Amino acid sequence: MDLSLQRGFNRRRLTQFLAAVGLVFLSLGVVPADTPAWPTVSELQTLLRSQLPSVPEASPGETNAGAYLKSLAPWVLVGEERPSRGGVLSRTNVYGDGIAYLRVNEVQIGLSEAIASALANLGGTSRIHGVILDLRFTGGADFREAAAAAGVLTAREPSGFRMGTTEIEGRSVPTSFPLPTIILVNRQTRGAAEALAAATRHLIAPSLVIGTNTSGQARSYRPVPVPGGAVIRVAGDPFTLPSGTSIPPTGLEPDLQVAVSEEDEAIYFTDEFRRVFQGKPVTAEPSFRLNEAELVRRRRGPRSTGDRASGTPARVVHDPVLARGVDLLESLAARGDDAGNSR
Repeated sequence: MDLSLQRGFNRRRLTQFLAAVGLVFLSLGVVPADTPAWPTVSELQTLLRSQLPSVPEASPGETNAGAYLKSLAPWVLVGEERPSRGGVLSRTNVYGDGIAYLRVNEVQIGLSEAIASALANLGGTSRIHGVILDLRFTGGADFREAAAAAGVLTAREPSGFRMGTTEIEGRSVPTSFPLPTIILVNRQTRGAAEALAAATRHLIAPSLVIGTNTSGQARSYRPVPVPGGAVIRVAGDPFTLPSGTSIPPTGLEPDLQVAVSEEDEAIYFTDEFRRVFQGKPVTAEPSFRLNEAELVRRRRGPRSTGDRASGTPARVVHDPVLARGVDLLESLAARGDDAGNSR
């Protein structure tokens, strides 16, 4: 995509970015300077042209260096990449009658082993018939680990993945899978997490990506010091699938678009059983115009989780993206059971 067109796309998102800047910086693992000592926009353009010859001109009269840099994402990122806290997996669970849920905190060394271990543990207590891989708000820069983790989920030796022209060496972890897999993504799925989503989708059948377009940062980045002490990162080689396809700057496009505002999704992320309306948790049923997803939910009943053996009451999953994934996997399992019973 032409960089000038991409710049226009990102400018339209800049207001939303600034409104959610606290959440974004936390999820990125980036520590911004309190008062960045940016050079002038003209000086930044001169610096960037030595790194990206096609960098566009700033708008006439533009003087805000920070806003100018943010408009260039994903070709230019502000700040240094910092490791996230909390390990590689932040949460595991079982929904319904056997849907394993894995929430990835960051794609870094050890993720593939953690996924294999988590699936083995969950499979020891329930008969697992599907996997939900939650990559929302997930980053990371270890593309080799992304390929290895996809290999765990598909029980295949990962091969043919590349960064530019350099092949990513395969590394597999023994596992008894694959299983039908749903991958959850959003605009804050970044870097190696985008690569993990694309690699898993490429290797596993059946699998689906659900959510919104990812960030388009599935590429290497090199740090570039800026006069004044700040640091920017400039895009390099993209992550490429064995088919030769790389994730575009507009991000990985999901198979099934489920749009949720960042404010609502952040609340669902902390408690998927709460109902949210216009950025606030609600206890009463909100009044809104019915869409197809809500009609299906009311007709078939929302997805829930509970422990039938112990009598724990079922709880309704209201997170629209997660609920859609659970629903699809349970429907697939039900069709498999029906086919088995008909033989």
